[in-house]
Amino acid sequence: MVYKNCVQDFIDDGTTIMLWCYNAACEHHGEMDLERLKAKTGPNQGMLFDEIKRHFYCSKCHGKNFGMTRMPKTVKNPYASAKGR
Repeated sequence: MVYKNCVQDFIDDGTTIMLWCYNAACEHHGEMDLERLKAKTGPNQGMLFDEIKRHFYCSKCHGKNFGMTRMPKTVKNPYASAKGR
């Protein structure tokens, strides 16, 4: 299996990246703007956490202690309509 790991690959695949603030008093979360990251760093920017964490902070508490979750684009099950769903 080949893993794609640059910002343009994530945009092309329709992948969403969620950022979560780990500050217990804040707990803010939001979706990463991949187009903005691409404009700032270029389309070949790696998407590993250690490669991009310096570009982000919590917009609510301005903390740098956060995590991210990759959410691949979901595809509707073609058999769901046959089952009445």
